[in-house]
Amino acid sequence: MKFEIRGIIPAIRNTKCIDKAIDSDHKVVFLLTGNVLDIQTLVGKVKKNGKRVLVDIDLIKGIAGDEWGIRYLKDVVKVDGIISTKQSAIEIARKEDLMSVQRVFILDSQGLAKAITSTKNSHADYIEVLPAPVVFYICDELKRFKNILIAGGLVRTRETAKSILDKGIVAVTTSCTALWTEQMR
Repeated sequence: MKFEIRGIIPAIRNTKCIDKAIDSDHKVVFLLTGNVLDIQTLVGKVKKNGKRVLVDIDLIKGIAGDEWGIRYLKDVVKVDGIISTKQSAIEIARKEDLMSVQRVFILDSQGLAKAITSTKNSHADYIEVLPAPVVFYICDELKRFKNILIAGGLVRTRETAKSILDKGIVAVTTSCTALWTEQMR
């Protein structure tokens, strides 16, 4: 069930953008919107077009990040993985053999210390740092996450995305649809 995440990852924040993500050449999509009533349709539409879908369990309305919510996403909705800030959801995803991305927000040095502590014993397949431009300042502190580090948020230009990837980050998530046509790495 595990697969590689590389390059630009379309991050769908608005369902009106789903067709642009589907039309892109990218094989993995992050779904950051939806609710218990529409999530199966949204995921099905993306998967029908040959793409892998990871959903942010923290942002899907009406579905909890507990064992039952994650099993529902796996068995009924048929997601390929989950994204969450919560270590407990990451652990459940691992037990369910789902790909997992643990999101960490780093706004200052205290946030960096908290992110390092919270991911120290993480079993996530990938760690996503937000906002992405922070990686320009903290790459040395994150060296132990080499090969599993994703950056997301505030990536609006090709140059920013390329610079982040050139720092050794494996993927960049962005809701900027203009970047969804870009092929990097």
